[in-house]
Amino acid sequence: MPPVMGAAAFVMAQFLGRPYRDIILAAAIPAILYFTSVYIFIDRVTKKLGVRPISRELLPSFKELARGIYLLSPIPIVTYLLLSGLEPQYCALGAIGAAIISAWIYQRTMGIIPKLLITSSIILVGVVSHFLGLPVSAAIFFAGVISVFVVIFIGYTVRETREMTLALLKAFDSSFRSAMTIFFAASCAGLIQGVLTMTGWATTIGYQLVEISGGNIFVLMVTAMSISLVLGMGVPTTANYIITSTIVGAPMARAITAITGIELEMAKLVAHMFVFYFGILADLTPPVALASYAGTLLAKSEFWKTAFNATRYALAGYLVPYIFVLDPALLILPAGEVTPHVIYRIAYGMANISLSILMLSAGIVGWHGTHIGRLQRGLLIVLGVANLTPYEYITPILVAVYVGLYMYNIRKARKELKQVA
Repeated sequence: MPPVMGAAAFVMAQFLGRPYRDIILAAAIPAILYFTSVYIFIDRVTKKLGVRPISRELLPSFKELARGIYLLSPIPIVTYLLLSGLEPQYCALGAIGAAIISAWIYQRTMGIIPKLLITSSIILVGVVSHFLGLPVSAAIFFAGVISVFVVIFIGYTVRETREMTLALLKAFDSSFRSAMTIFFAASCAGLIQGVLTMTGWATTIGYQLVEISGGNIFVLMVTAMSISLVLGMGVPTTANYIITSTIVGAPMARAITAITGIELEMAKLVAHMFVFYFGILADLTPPVALASYAGTLLAKSEFWKTAFNATRYALAGYLVPYIFVLDPALLILPAGEVTPHVIYRIAYGMANISLSILMLSAGIVGWHGTHIGRLQRGLLIVLGVANLTPYEYITPILVAVYVGLYMYNIRKARKELKQVA
């Protein structure tokens, strides 16, 4: 979220006592808005810098892409299995099995007959297991496990497939190392949670958040955001959620209920999404900014410039959690009946945030149809923030101002081009 990521979403489902499907549906709209924000910022930056698109001659042909489309099969498979209600661990194994089958088909050093024998045998194991009485989840689990052993066995007997086996073993090694990190972080978080619960500090922190905010929801959100950014720095995704939700999520949920009066169960979902969102954004936020550091190594650039640019380009994304706290309808899809009013609130919220993203990106980057000066940049930033207020009547006015400025800038740029010509 950034979108809620696999294991973290599973942990969130357990913490909140909700189905996994509810969590990923609730995270969908914030994720779309975040990626929309990043896309718009990057698009404006490229236009300001005059970066041209890649010529078609350098792009692969549609036929080449179509031939390898099966390599994307794990994505729709894991999505379908998750939405069908299967447990995440079985869905992951089903996707692994699909990835292994795709990798076998992609092997160019093998003949068509060995490929058919291997892939058909793996699929047959799952189908036969299901017809023998095993549930779908168990059949998928069995087929996934068999596919892993098939890769390892054939890799050590057939030299041409050894590279694939080594890649699979490296993936296992990386996964086990990550799991150990998450295990220790989760253990520490469990100790923290136990101490907070037994000593009563969990309730005390909630009261302190309410007192610090003075009953003001904006102060509450800024305080929770600051704590989450600090707690999330340099922590893996799943451990990040466990820590932030344990220390900040539960107290914030009680504070939201006390201030806004919404139901506690809905407040828990809102608060956990809020703190996890900012816990993940800690990877972009200086001074730690591990994601920015990785980008620095790849781009061979200066760390601080990369970190501040990453924060600047994702700045509109920092506002998304504030919106779904003020308007929980953006997370209410799995929470109850979808009424026309709920649909209206979701549509309005997404359109409103998109307008703010457009304004903020234009003001921060300095491009709105053409290069713009400081006065217009400052105006667009102020209007972008003002648009996030609950006063809906100002939105049409801001749309007119945004479009009017864009048309004015386009005409001004055309006049300058004519003068130069």
